[in-house]
Amino acid sequence: MCVNFSKMDKIFLAYISIFFVLSAFFSSFSSLMPDEGTHLLLSIFYKDMITHIVSTGDFSFNGAYSYAINYLVHYPKLQIAYPPLYHLTNALFFSIIGPSALVGKLVNLAYAVLAFTIFYFFVRKYFGEKPAFMAALLFSLSRFSLFYSSKAWLDYTFIFWFIAALYLFSKAMETKRPYDFAICGFATGLALLGRQIGGFLLVFYLMVIIWSKENIRIKTRNVLIIAATFALIVTPYIVILNAAGGIEINITVAKFYAVVNGEPTSYLDPMFWLYYLVYTATAAPFFPIFLLGLIYYSWKRQKLFKELLMFFLVMYIFISLVPTKEFRFSEVFMLPAYVAVSVLLCSIQRKAIPMAFVASYFVVSIFFLLPTILYYPAEDIANKMVPNMPARSSIAMLSDDSPLFSSVLMWHVRMADTNMEHNVYRPCAFSNMSAEEIRTIFRENGVYYVVYSNWSTHHEIELIKDELEPAFSVEKDGKKTDVYLYKNFVPQTKNCNYVCLTQKQVCS
Repeated sequence: MCVNFSKMDKIFLAYISIFFVLSAFFSSFSSLMPDEGTHLLLSIFYKDMITHIVSTGDFSFNGAYSYAINYLVHYPKLQIAYPPLYHLTNALFFSIIGPSALVGKLVNLAYAVLAFTIFYFFVRKYFGEKPAFMAALLFSLSRFSLFYSSKAWLDYTFIFWFIAALYLFSKAMETKRPYDFAICGFATGLALLGRQIGGFLLVFYLMVIIWSKENIRIKTRNVLIIAATFALIVTPYIVILNAAGGIEINITVAKFYAVVNGEPTSYLDPMFWLYYLVYTATAAPFFPIFLLGLIYYSWKRQKLFKELLMFFLVMYIFISLVPTKEFRFSEVFMLPAYVAVSVLLCSIQRKAIPMAFVASYFVVSIFFLLPTILYYPAEDIANKMVPNMPARSSIAMLSDDSPLFSSVLMWHVRMADTNMEHNVYRPCAFSNMSAEEIRTIFRENGVYYVVYSNWSTHHEIELIKDELEPAFSVEKDGKKTDVYLYKNFVPQTKNCNYVCLTQKQVCS
């Protein structure tokens, strides 16, 4: 089968290839962010657990749960609050290529490139090649896309399946075939497994189907087909998540981070609903321009303005329902704005204007991106510690501040500690404790190394400083991390750890 690409298609594919190569290159110069460490840990956990289940033949929930708890004791940063599709994709490539942070970054980047690509062809279908290229350009060069697409993050797994599901829904509404509605529901389920807000697409589908001119029987059939295939994908995940206590943890996480970040948590607070409109411009200065572009496009009643506006409103309202407000979530409800602004730009006769707009947009995005490109040698710290650790020994982190995060160090410790012989303790395990209480935990859990960064806001190290012996230090860009030996080390007598989120101790 021969696929005929137009000149604009080839230009876009060349652009997106360059985007992939440059993003992959520059991502190698940046330290892992805290969530990246968590996502990489979850990815190798899924790989290890699946390997364990297959090798032992124990497919029971209790067996998997016990294995997960044992893993959590070693690395208490695992969070089942995250849906698993990105991590399972990583687990697959970890099994084929081998686990590494680069693989995790490239998986997300590949999803991002696929998301930009399907967005291009989706927009091209309804608005033409030039607006499609402009829309994909604006989407891919946003501050959020440039930052998150090259990280070991789960966002673009979700965004790819989200746009793919939308594309499939548009196709189903055209063909009216039950098969197409079934595939749409399946893809929407995968969007939810990428990130929970993917499920909000069902509300948009329902509104479009109700709005359509089909008779009530056909409308009901289409809704039921989408719901059935969506449930086929999502139900096993919900059942397992509930059995592991994950639904309660998801709710706790959402509320906890909202409170910590000082975000509104009451539905009666006007800022709960206006948060993205008011504050997103602080992270993405072109945000108001895109909003105004969508408003003007709708006011002029241009092509498919009702559908674009309805999608924006549905997604904005339902994403606002999530207690934790993440600016990057705005990418979802801003997709219609990218389309509207692109159509408007391409209608301008003087080509210098859209070119200047894109250039300014790119420069501003890069300006916001540059301060985030930093390197801190967490891997060096782990590789110096782990080979010298005796049996039944652990690492205590008494600081957890940028750019050396506990999840990142845990990831590198896991890479160095292939047999998982050692545990890592976060600063929260020692918060508000006396010197004697800290000593007790150190002795019982076999703490051998203590890690502390000199810019930390944690000060528990002062309570036991006399019992620590300098081992080595690592410094980068004026930030210094000291690693100490605990003089009174004894091999661990219990295998427990403390989970900050639940504020509970877990033991294997």
